[in-house]
Amino acid sequence: ELLNEKEQENQELRQRINLLESQNVMVSGDDDDVIMKAVEDRVKQWKDVFKAKDDEIDDLKRKLISLHDKLQIYSMDDQKADVTALNKAVAEKDQQILMLRKKVEEATNDLIKQTDALDRMRSDYTGT
Repeated sequence: ELLNEKEQENQELRQRINLLESQNVMVSGDDDDVIMKAVEDRVKQWKDVFKAKDDEIDDLKRKLISLHDKLQIYSMDDQKADVTALNKAVAEKDQQILMLRKKVEEATNDLIKQTDALDRMRSDYTGT
């Protein structure tokens, strides 16, 4: 009877062990599911972050292209302004050259008149 009792106790303990092992497997499986769910959630979060960053990069690329185009336009405008300013400066210099030519011509004419007058005075002086 003691033997039967011990055998029954042993049987109950084995059943409890089997029950605990099956619960452990289920809990372990649940833990795996929880971990996998957490990993999947984290992966989704990072995918969302990467997508947002990709969108931001694309937006910045578009802005960069736009700014580059504007820079080329402004550069052309600046070059046109530079050409206009240079043309104006050349026109002013041309005016100065014309004015100086007139002054040189007048001075040359005055010099010729003075030379002629001196020559007449000499001839009058030597002639008398």
